[in-house]
Amino acid sequence: MRNLIRKIIRESIDNLLSSGKRVKAILRTKEAYQILDDSKAPGTTWTSGGCGILALALSEFYSAPIWAVYNTTNKHVEHFVVKVENGNFLDADGEHVNMIGDFMKNEIVHGELTLVPYDKKMNIGDIVMDENAAKRLVELFNKKLSNKPNDKILDEEINNVSEFKVGKCYQYSELPDDVTNDIEVQFKNFVDGSYYEGYPEEYKYCFRLLEPSEIMKYLPLVKTYVKEYKKGDRDYLEKIIASIKEEGLNYPAVGMEGNHRGAIFYLLNRPLPYLEIKD
Repeated sequence: MRNLIRKIIRESIDNLLSSGKRVKAILRTKEAYQILDDSKAPGTTWTSGGCGILALALSEFYSAPIWAVYNTTNKHVEHFVVKVENGNFLDADGEHVNMIGDFMKNEIVHGELTLVPYDKKMNIGDIVMDENAAKRLVELFNKKLSNKPNDKILDEEINNVSEFKVGKCYQYSELPDDVTNDIEVQFKNFVDGSYYEGYPEEYKYCFRLLEPSEIMKYLPLVKTYVKEYKKGDRDYLEKIIASIKEEGLNYPAVGMEGNHRGAIFYLLNRPLPYLEIKD
């Protein structure tokens, strides 16, 4: 069974790494078009009125800067895109090496065009920057770019890590060494500048599954690691991923420890096995 779990995790990670290629397909789904229809955008497609919303969403999802196809003759924005880590540009039509050239093939433009970083002071004409619609689109990206056929198996197996039971609270003496090591570094009597007063034995440790939307609340450093990962700084997280492939997930995150595991489960859109420290 462990080999099956490793295979599913590997497939999910590969799916995540290739997610940029699937954005175009996702934008053609009924769910994506419903977001556009519910928004303030005047157009009916992501390339006709929806480019501002899409750029906001892609910027958030990929931690990528928004750029504008700017008309220097008429002094207004013609189109919004994001600049991805390889230096190319991404919009509803996919990834572009020659953004200006590709844009001019599909649009009738009067004036000279250039690519510039987005500035809120720019004249954007009737393009709408609807942040609420963009947030819904980010949620859709997270959902669609994470799902795999064997998700249910992965959920059932990876969330039943070791002997921990959801809703049960444990004494410090009941926990395995790997967990107690993570706990001790969080107490000031062991390490200066740590989070908790007193001794670990004075607290209880309650097992739960953190939903992806909760992970950053309990493990704040996850936000930083996710941004670094999406920008291309993947070495350390991929070492952790390799460890999970090799050994499985043998024990949960606890307290403020487990940020890298938290980042992986957030990226996979999976509930994170977690021990909450309570006094």
